Amino acid sequence: MLATAEVAGQRAGERSNRLSVRYQSEGYTGLGRGSAGLTARGRYDVALSGNLGARVEGEYNTLAVSQQGYLEAQALYKQAPLTFGLGGRSSFGDRQGLSVTGSVGYRDRTVGAEIKHAQPVSGDVQPVTEFGVDYRLAENVTLTAKDRYTWGTGHLASVALNNRVGATNYLLAYEVSDTGLQDNRARLGVSTALPLNDRTSLGIRGAYVYSVTSGTHDLSASADLSYRGDGYRATLGTDLKYAGGLSSVVRAGVAGSLNEHLSLSADGTAEFGARSGGKLGLGYAYRNNPLSSLGYLRYASGSLSSRDELTAGVAAEYRQPSFGLRGGLDARMLLEDSGTLTYQPYFGADAYVMERFKVGGWGRALVQPATDTLLYGYGVEAGYEVLDSTWLTLGYNLAGFDGLDVAGLYTRPGLYVRLDLTLDDTLNGEEQ
Repeated sequence: MLATAEVAGQRAGERSNRLSVRYQSEGYTGLGRGSAGLTARGRYDVALSGNLGARVEGEYNTLAVSQQGYLEAQALYKQAPLTFGLGGRSSFGDRQGLSVTGSVGYRDRTVGAEIKHAQPVSGDVQPVTEFGVDYRLAENVTLTAKDRYTWGTGHLASVALNNRVGATNYLLAYEVSDTGLQDNRARLGVSTALPLNDRTSLGIRGAYVYSVTSGTHDLSASADLSYRGDGYRATLGTDLKYAGGLSSVVRAGVAGSLNEHLSLSADGTAEFGARSGGKLGLGYAYRNNPLSSLGYLRYASGSLSSRDELTAGVAAEYRQPSFGLRGGLDARMLLEDSGTLTYQPYFGADAYVMERFKVGGWGRALVQPATDTLLYGYGVEAGYEVLDSTWLTLGYNLAGFDGLDVAGLYTRPGLYVRLDLTLDDTLNGEEQ
């Protein structure tokens, strides 16, 4: 299974933003295949005065073998066609520390290029140098090349040719890595979207992947039918793939609003053939100022999970102009062993002492009844709204523990930096 989402906005050159989320399940071999796991990236640029600007960006990856993220802020100086950047980066996850960053970029109507380096000044993070270039060969044909070199680990590089003809995209790519995290591979892919009527569309994808390192061939074909009704949207899709054996995936989902405050969603995925497994999920979102809440229940088994498990979570926030209260509960249990039931409650409070500045504190716990495990964590934090609906938060956990991954919270002792974005169907006051 591969799921991606991206939102972007721009206002008259004053500011621009981009947020992308990508999830790939284990065993996926279709178009756009990369490393299995979750990747989220965000970037916000704003013009300050004259040639000066600022950029805030972040990235978080939860892969099969690692968890790593960073938050970065840069001051920009633009003298077309060049852009110079200087700032700092805070890394968190398996490796933590602070780095100084510098970048130089070039952009005109045909060519774009950027080189960037992050040099650590504390912690155990490694120096990273990134280079990227894209060249517009024709109106709808672009050649791109990227390389990310982690000093002491190795390169992760790719070159790709993208061509769009009407509603159809063609991709030819080659990826090479000496980090040991993925094979060198060549990829050919095609995708298209066909509107069937005003409410229904059909997406079709196909891919061929050849792993140079292992000499294996992967073939896949996918189709997705999407229907948009009054207040809801439903999807039905299937994947056929050959990767050492034939398997198929069927997935379906529906999401809609019961009223102006409450939305519900349900989705399911099943894999058959050489690999078998399943996933089911239910969720809700409630928004009614000053109270908002989110919740989910998920089941995963077989090839779509490392272990058969059940996860659930609920979170709520009560917000007033001068203060805010947040609380929630996350839980996880392996179905083969009820003694693994573990839940993580948390509670936090913020005081908005200035228009764009807040201070607060958190308390958390990790509980596993079968083993009489009870761990506590607490900390303090301060946040500044660097841009509209974008909060940069610096916190310190005075006590902590290794918490549940599904909670999405940093619970270990020590310093952390967090970027919070509030997104809806409007960004910068403009509908997207």
